Amino acid sequence: MPPLSGLSDLFFELSSDNRLDILGRLCGSPSKVSKLAEDMRITNQECSRHMVRLSEAGLTAKNVDGLYALTPYGQQVLLQLKGIEFTSRYRAYFREHTMMGIPESFVGRIGELSNCTLVDDIMVVFKDIESMIAETQEYMLRVTDRYLLTTMPTTEKMYQRGAWQHLIDPEDMPIPPDFEPGPIIREATSKRQFLDWTLPRVDLFLAMNEKRVTSLSFPLLNGKFDYTGFASDDPAFHRWCKELFEHYWAIAKPKTGGWLGMKLEEARKRTRR
Repeated sequence: MPPLSGLSDLFFELSSDNRLDILGRLCGSPSKVSKLAEDMRITNQECSRHMVRLSEAGLTAKNVDGLYALTPYGQQVLLQLKGIEFTSRYRAYFREHTMMGIPESFVGRIGELSNCTLVDDIMVVFKDIESMIAETQEYMLRVTDRYLLTTMPTTEKMYQRGAWQHLIDPEDMPIPPDFEPGPIIREATSKRQFLDWTLPRVDLFLAMNEKRVTSLSFPLLNGKFDYTGFASDDPAFHRWCKELFEHYWAIAKPKTGGWLGMKLEEARKRTRR
């Protein structure tokens, strides 16, 4: 890691709630000190002091109209702060859950997840997944370490509507002993509406369709999932999750071994006859 030269100075300037508030307001549009002070309900003198410090740090400057605005440096800092703000907002969650398995390029973009809701009730999570399946018209993407057999009837109707599903699961995922692919699942497998690929391990639990992300969950410190996590229909959140899925899909392999692989292979053979 390169030396963190000047970083402590930057964090010191950002350690004031008022200065952070000023940066956030200037992100929307340039402003006068008097207008900022009025909106923030602080005195002009106090607002001026904060503005001087932000300007000396290179984060703000006056534009040609005499209004204070973010500098390109200030814009970049504020953009990167979104990730820190997201992590800080959900610090209780991230004390118990880890993103260490997620590629750094995606962790660096975590600010894109800002517009979301934390869902900490597992029953709500699974109910929302079933509701999402019922409304899916185009596609569903899943990364999971367990099969939700209760959603199978809803999933079969999804296939009958012409939607497709790509599923990623770990190589050692246990298969329910009473699971048997029905004719609709067999047909979806034959038509490649349903593709089940595998990785040595999965570093997230994900359920999303073309419109929204119902569940984005990260593992506990012991590697297991409690399925609590984040949900959103925000475009930036959706894009982050879809691109992360595509990253894993590119390195996953078709499931040809194991109990489920044999079941699906048998289904393909029966469908061909």
